[in-house]
Amino acid sequence: MSEGRYAFGDSEIAAARLRLAANVFQPEMERLIGRAPSRPGSAYDLGCGPGHTTRIVAGTARPGRTVGLDTSKRFIEMARAQPMAGVEYLEHDVTLTPFPCGPADLLFSHFLLSHLPDPRTALTAWMSQLRPSGLLLLDEVSDIWTTHPVFMRYLEMVERVVDAAGGQLYAGKTMERAVADSAGDIVSSELVEHPVSTAQAAAMFRLNLAVWRETPTAQAIVPAASIAEIACELDGLAESSSDHEIVWGMRQVICRAAPAA
Repeated sequence: MSEGRYAFGDSEIAAARLRLAANVFQPEMERLIGRAPSRPGSAYDLGCGPGHTTRIVAGTARPGRTVGLDTSKRFIEMARAQPMAGVEYLEHDVTLTPFPCGPADLLFSHFLLSHLPDPRTALTAWMSQLRPSGLLLLDEVSDIWTTHPVFMRYLEMVERVVDAAGGQLYAGKTMERAVADSAGDIVSSELVEHPVSTAQAAAMFRLNLAVWRETPTAQAIVPAASIAEIACELDGLAESSSDHEIVWGMRQVICRAAPAA
């Protein structure tokens, strides 16, 4: 994705947030990747950030070649600093095709469509980068269920910030329609409930607030005093032992490219 579209930036704090998010959501990512045939010839992680999700793709799908693509030079450098056999990283805007690494057998996208202003166009472009009968795996937020007042306030804020950056926080709600418009053949579509502990959710949200202090888009939407207030409330949840106060609803869609003529 292009740097200006990502609501959370590519600072060290943003990288720490992505590392935590990858750990929290690894089980549901592995579930999605595991539903595709193992050992594809090549697998690309779209919007790979500092490489955490790329390593999950490599370890789960076990492709012959794994490539992480991201527009952030800083993130690519971070990813390359943690090498893994068979994995490479390229600086590239994934909304632009063709990809510099050629067509793939498998494409993986996690928490990416929510940051793109035109998901349908992106999906059409991605489908064109698959080999015949190749698979596109999409993993996006459809809902986040919580009755915790602090989390509800935070989610209201983050939805406004993502919207102001040209994205849609709950991109999973409209993903099936977007895939159909992109001429992708939907193999499967599931809504997966992924509970997150209160302490983990508070930690992820707290890191986002730290990023917002450095992001002009967020600063224009959320007053600094509001950021400081909710940050303090999230800090108070850091030691919580509750496991039932917030649940992510992840829409997982697998699309297949047309077979060879």
